[in-house]
Formats: sequence, structure tokens, C-alpha cells
Amino acid sequence: MFDLRFAPVDAWRPPPLDAANPDIELWRDNDGTICAYGGSPDGMYWIHLPGVATFTFSLENAQITAAADATAAHGPIVDAYYRTVLPLALQARGIEVLHASAVRIRGGIIALCGIKETGKSTIAYALSQRGYSLRADDAVPFTTSEDAVCAMSLPFTIRLRPSSAAFFEIDGVRERPSPLPDARTQVALSPEGLSAVFVLQRNAAGLSTPPSVSRLTGSAAFMSALTHAYCFSLRDESHKARMVQHYLELAARVPIFEVRFGAGLDWLPAITSAIEETVAATAG
Repeated sequence: MFDLRFAPVDAWRPPPLDAANPDIELWRDNDGTICAYGGSPDGMYWIHLPGVATFTFSLENAQITAAADATAAHGPIVDAYYRTVLPLALQARGIEVLHASAVRIRGGIIALCGIKETGKSTIAYALSQRGYSLRADDAVPFTTSEDAVCAMSLPFTIRLRPSSAAFFEIDGVRERPSPLPDARTQVALSPEGLSAVFVLQRNAAGLSTPPSVSRLTGSAAFMSALTHAYCFSLRDESHKARMVQHYLELAARVPIFEVRFGAGLDWLPAITSAIEETVAATAG
């Protein structure tokens, strides 16, 4: 689908950031900080991550080009490509992408959506310790057809916060699976059925209450999934309509659940058990 190439030193560079420029797309962190910006003039798409690189691509070929910032190291550029740029490039091409981790459980893929630092990676890793294979950490592309809604895996590394890593190391778990391949290796997408989507929510004020799982339906399911969508731009009305249609089909055909839980990792076994039980009940 796409592969990464590195540009020469004299490659095209982005314009300065101007948040008031209507032709510039802005991507923000949870706190509102601008973490990347870009645009798509005349069919040439570009994404600039300050301090990392400027990535350019078109919809006509499978190549993404990275022009590194002066002080950027190779590793952060490759990481940004897989975690941010590739999902946005896929979405620009019409393949929707959920901001989620994923595991393969009971014959299908389940996606674990949530905002940054909610616990997507931690819960996915905990499920992997119960024998389920990891399929994603941050980005889950999906497609819809008459027959099925299918998820796909992008190359990834599981990235745990220090507290989560320490929690698993108590039990002797130290490996970090699924290393990223050479960024010059073209990414091929292999679809598998998407069985369920779990939207992770921390209880207000970190209330320490047992985890709960509830199924979302109708507009609540649609909006809950759409909230965690990668999106390059909403300026093109036909592109926006296509995206909305894909998420309507996702909400109508794949069970979407909300998982609420309190602060701390002590609830982790109960959260993973609740997810397992929900998947089993849904499959039954």
C-alpha cells in the first residue's frame, strides 16, 4: 500500500505554521497543543511534525517521502511514519483508521479505542498475556463491504508507560513484541474480521469502582467510534460523506461497547476478564 523513502537535503519544505490559514490542517494533542500540521494543495499531501520531518505523498502512487528536520534521528522519523503519517495517508485514500490498539480473540479482531493515556496499550498487552495475539498499538485500519467489516494490522511496537511496564515486569514479563520492520519494506494490509470495538473511558475523578461494560447502540455507538477516528481533512464534502458512511456501517454491523474503569492498575485483571466475557457472550 505505502512505503517510506527519505528525501534529499534540498527537498520541499512546508510553509511556516499559521493557525489562521484556512488551507492548513491542524492536528492537536489532548491538551490542545498543535502536534502536527499539513495540507493537500493540488493533490500533493503533506504532513509536518515539528522536530521530526515533513512527509509528502499523493494518491497516485504508494510512496511516502520524509524530509528530515535538521536534528531528527532516524528512529523517531520511522516511529512517526507508522503511528501518525501512515494512518492519515490511509484515511486520505478512503481506508478509515481507528485510534486503537487491537488483539485477536476468539477468531476475530477486537479494537480498544481511547484517548491518549487511557490504557489502550496496557489492556491490549494484558490480553496478550492471556494468550491472545497483539494486532495493533495506536492505529487499526478497517474496511466495510457487503460481507463483513474487516480490520487490518499495520507494523507496530507495543509502547507501555513506565508504570505499566513495571506492573508486567513484576510477573517476569519483559519482552516488547512486534518490532517495526525496515521502513523501506512496503506495507501490505491483510484483512481479518472485526468482531467488536471497545471504547475505554476512565471514571470521573478516577473513582475507584469495579469496571463495567455496556453496549452502545444507534447514534451513541456511531459518535463513540467516530470520536476516535484518524482524519486527514473534512474540507472535501464527498470525502467527509464517505467517512461518515463508513462509520455508520461500522456502528450498525459491529458491536460497540463502552468500558468504564477507575484509576490504577489493580483493576487490570477485572477489565480484561470483563472484555473476555463480553466477547464470549457476543459470539454466543
